[in-house]
Amino acid sequence: MLEENWLYEGTPDFEYKKYRLLAFLKRIDTAFDSRKLYPSLSQLLQQYAYLTAVKKEKMRMQEAFPKSLKGFNKDQFDLEYESLHEDSEIVELIARLIDFSVPKIKNSILLGQEIYDDVEQSINVQSIGISPLYAKEGLVFVKPSEARLVHLFQYKMEHVIRAGEYFRGIHLKLVETIIKSIGETFEGVKQRLTKKLKLDIIPATFLLEYDRVFPFKETMIPVAKRTLLLHFADIEKTKL
Repeated sequence: MLEENWLYEGTPDFEYKKYRLLAFLKRIDTAFDSRKLYPSLSQLLQQYAYLTAVKKEKMRMQEAFPKSLKGFNKDQFDLEYESLHEDSEIVELIARLIDFSVPKIKNSILLGQEIYDDVEQSINVQSIGISPLYAKEGLVFVKPSEARLVHLFQYKMEHVIRAGEYFRGIHLKLVETIIKSIGETFEGVKQRLTKKLKLDIIPATFLLEYDRVFPFKETMIPVAKRTLLLHFADIEKTKL
């Protein structure tokens, strides 16, 4: 992964930093070729946000410097100005790196988004039993559609603070993995797990089935979390 301040730290050489970026993107492409989304997609999004923020700040600073009248644009009937500030070599290097990096990172993000959409479309969510009013904690079963292998999780809604803003998240804790018998129902699995965990209330329980094969840890679980969050958001809308 690229360090957060890779633009500024280390050797101030365009070719060297370009090499580092391309090596980073090659590792990302290798992960995507294996359909592994995370943490690669998160790292891409972080770098894209970082680079665009630096570029935006540079433009803001340029606009703040004094300008001199350059002339009059007859086509647009407007005065033209030029900045009295000259960028240093380091600032020019950073600007070149940003212009080089942003399109390439954006292309990689689009590739990751295609995989994400493919995974998301393969997932079906349904409630197991009657859903209680309290759904911030509960159980979720994750399984391939055509298999009896089932991963049993406890989930808990949580709030994450990033850059001073609140974001809703979800934590999954694997309880056990089972081979579901042909005659066993998911309601039965729910009841057994409720007793095993000694839960005081009947938990909200959801089944996530997927009909395509993806890396479980690096792809399926992260997308499943996001799918659950969207499902909960839809439930809340229907209650309004």
